Amino acid sequence: MSIDDIHNRLFVRIRQIRIDEFQIIKKHLKGKHFQRGLEIGCGDGTQSILLKEICEELISTDIDASDISFERLEKLNFVSADAGNLPFPDKYFDLVYSSNVLEHIENLDRAFREMSRVLKDDGLMIHCLPNAIWKILQLTLWIPFRIKILIAKIGEIKYKTSKPVERVKSCEFGSQKEAERKKFNPWFPPIHGIAKSHYEEIMLFRMSRWRREFEKAGFVINESFPLLLYSAWNVGPAPIRIIHQSFGLRSSNCFFLNKKL
Repeated sequence: MSIDDIHNRLFVRIRQIRIDEFQIIKKHLKGKHFQRGLEIGCGDGTQSILLKEICEELISTDIDASDISFERLEKLNFVSADAGNLPFPDKYFDLVYSSNVLEHIENLDRAFREMSRVLKDDGLMIHCLPNAIWKILQLTLWIPFRIKILIAKIGEIKYKTSKPVERVKSCEFGSQKEAERKKFNPWFPPIHGIAKSHYEEIMLFRMSRWRREFEKAGFVINESFPLLLYSAWNVGPAPIRIIHQSFGLRSSNCFFLNKKL
């Protein structure tokens, strides 16, 4: 297996996780549809396509569209925007949605104020977030992942061909934006979000912390539920992951929020 194969399988797996997570969310929505939806931090647009199924009108936002393929971008109503400065009218959206985004936002208070401003009084806000288990797996499985890369690199050197190998740097960090702002150390895992240390990130990823943040921002937690168990590096056989998941271990959680009126 080449390094490209490892990277591509990782990306395919992450995209499939996002699809599977959304199916769980749809079940909890119980057939609810929305007139206008806003997606915060759409990434490569995987869930944007799915959100269009439950929104008559969907606007997908991110800092830029660099992670979205041209073919997918053509299908989206994309607006370049920062979560802390949303260029939309007050009380415009029935749904505000984000997936694995809040942990990357430095000024959460400002972002929450903006999300609350553009959300209708009876609207719904949905946030999917990695938890402390995700962070622990990111740390503990980093070395096995790098060994996997090293074995593939040795194989490429041994059976080197004239065809150039394109490296996908974004898989090392979770996104191209993260890769641009963080120095890469192949033997030490990157910090995923905005924390200054891995320990701080474990603390920040606790669900109790997110509950406090939501309540402080003036939201009511209507419902919360676990999503899936997975690692950042797609290391280990799937049956082991499924067994652990059956015992209640999850790497991410979802929150349904309403405005406190």
